[in-house]
Parts: sequence; structure tokens; C-alpha cells
Amino acid sequence: MTGLAESGLETERRALLGAARTFAEREIAPYVADYDREERFPVEIVRKAADLGWIGAVLPEAYGGQELDWTTFALLIEELSRVCHIVGLAISMPSVSRVSVSSGRPAMR
Repeated sequence: MTGLAESGLETERRALLGAARTFAEREIAPYVADYDREERFPVEIVRKAADLGWIGAVLPEAYGGQELDWTTFALLIEELSRVCHIVGLAISMPSVSRVSVSSGRPAMR
């Protein structure tokens, strides 16, 4: 059995989490106080995260996802949520559709 580090998954995971950390520091942190003060949803930030393919990232590629494993996805959400839990939540919510895509009837997909 190949270990996680040997499989290349750990390298990919570290790269993704590094990108998420950088995104959080550069794209979220400078603006989070403004969104809180204005009581406004950070739609611009969520759109940028969507452009990176992070919304629904656990979905199969056939449905526009990246087929991330759940552990990596949870770590991605954790990185974003360190700076703003609202962004983390917004990124994670569409992934609940994974259940419909993986186990639902074709009409549900």
C-alpha cells in the first residue's frame, strides 16, 4: 500500500492549502472587518473562490467539481474559515449536493 506522502496526494494537498492560506490573507483578511461592520455578505470574495474551483470541489469533474476527497476539502474550508467563517460556510454549502450527485436518481443530478 502506498503511503499518503508517496502517492503525491500530500504534495497536492499542501499546495492547495497553501493557496487557500494565501487567498485568505490577501483576498479576505483586508476586507472582513468592512463586511462585518456593514453587515454585508462577501459576494465578491465568494466569486473569486468560485473562480478557483473551490465551490463544490468535492463534486465529480463531470459535474464541474475537482473530485477532492472530504478530508482535503475540510482542510480547505478550515483555512478559509480561520479568517472568515462566513466565506468558509459559503464555500462548503454547495458541496452537500455531492450526496445527490453520487447517490441520487439521474433526474436529481
